[in-house]
Parts: sequence; structure tokens; C-alpha cells
Amino acid sequence: MKVAPIFRYCAGTACEKTEVRRKEKMVSLQDIVETESGRTASGAKVFLSLSGGMDSTVLYSFLVWKELEVIPVFFKYPSKHNRMESRAARRVVEYFAARHGGRPLRVVDASAFFAHTDSHLLASGGEIPDGDYSPENLKQTVIPGRNTVFIAALASMTESGTEEASIALGVHAGDELGYPDCRPAYVEAIRAAVELSSEGRGQVIAPLIRF
Repeated sequence: MKVAPIFRYCAGTACEKTEVRRKEKMVSLQDIVETESGRTASGAKVFLSLSGGMDSTVLYSFLVWKELEVIPVFFKYPSKHNRMESRAARRVVEYFAARHGGRPLRVVDASAFFAHTDSHLLASGGEIPDGDYSPENLKQTVIPGRNTVFIAALASMTESGTEEASIALGVHAGDELGYPDCRPAYVEAIRAAVELSSEGRGQVIAPLIRF
């Protein structure tokens, strides 16, 4: 199974370069999962940041397929669609529980961290822009520090146990253009921070980072 470009984010030369770069990254989904999930070889427990959306749900299915123990974690915070995400996340967990068993959904209230944050995606922000995935539109939907806050909470969970564990992120190549905390450089940096903080017991995996 090959991965092909799905969205066109912009027009003109910049868009064409994005298409070429993504075509060069076409790889087997199985290769992606094998490469990144291999990082969990020393620990079968994985804390998954589950929003209920397509990205984290696909990752959930991959981790179940790898026969890893998945602890799904949902973050409550004041985004305009958080209630819808909450319902979706619960239904996703119920679906996998009915077919494969598994751990219940953990809910973490991270609202306080975004009380003074500006973003159109938050309830306190302006209107979410309509239209295509242009850089200007994407910029308005960035929630500064969101992934860092979520990963910090997940890292605390991994470090609290006696077993080695991993943090699974559903970030993918389509996020690179507008979201700095979804890019490979960010993932590598936060991975190093988590490994240092946990003295090697906690790891970060992003199996869809090239998808």
C-alpha cells in the first residue's frame, strides 16, 4: 500500500514543491509503522494522545495491530470543537474495546494552560477561517504550545510507572506546513527531552510522521 499526496495546500510554485516533496516521501505504511513502533521494543505500553479525529484514530488501530497495550488519553481544553472531539474519542475507545479489549479512556483537563492563549480555534478566539489550507488560514488555527503541554502530561504518566513506556503522537506530513509542533524537527527535539527527563524509560513515537 502506497501513500500519495492528499491535499493541495496552496497555489503556484510553493504548492508544486510541496507535491514533489510529498511524492518523494511515498513509502509503505507498514515500513512507517515498523520503523517508529520499533522504538517501543523495550516497553509494550503506549500512551496515545487521542483526539477522536482521523489521525489519532488511525494511529490507535496501528498500535492495536502491533499488539501494544494502548492507554488512550483525551485532553479537555477550551477549543470550539472539544465537545465533539470528546464524543468521538469515547466512541473510538468503545469500538476498540468491543473488538480487542483494552484500557478505558483517560481524560485530562488542560483548560487552565490555555486560559491566556490566543487562537481562533479556541472558544475565546475569532472565527475559524473558511477556505483552503493556505499558510495564512493555518496560522490562525495554531494553538501555541498545545502539543508541548499534552506531551508534558503524557511524559509524566510514562515516568510515573516502573515499566518503560512510550508516548504516541498522530502527527503526519500534512501538518508540516502550518503547525511547527508537528514537524519532524520538533518531534526529534521533544523525543530527546522526554528521554532525558525519564532517564530513558519514556520514549516518543510518531509512526505517521512521513505520511
